Amino acid sequence: MSFWHYIDPIDRWLIWHVNQAWGNPVFDFLMPFLRETATWLPLYLFLILFVIINFGIRGLWWVIAFLLTVASADLISGQVVKPLVMRMRPCQDVVVGQQLRFFIKY
Repeated sequence: MSFWHYIDPIDRWLIWHVNQAWGNPVFDFLMPFLRETATWLPLYLFLILFVIINFGIRGLWWVIAFLLTVASADLISGQVVKPLVMRMRPCQDVVVGQQLRFFIKY
């Protein structure tokens, strides 16, 4: 048996509890806004400008290193790890997906 065979029941239990049993009206309203990129863009721009203004050329190098780190982590997780794992997301599972509440329309 594979590793995922043992993890699957725990994963199904956890996603159901996080989505259903542990629901909170405040977070149900707030979280869809907090996951949007546009919500966080002003903060990111402020932090970049703050670092560059306060640390000059050294801060620019920090920003470049941070952006390269984020880009490489995204590339490795999306193009290397995800195909190696070959695991469907629980929300796309036929059985589990019908039991979940979706707050964002795709």
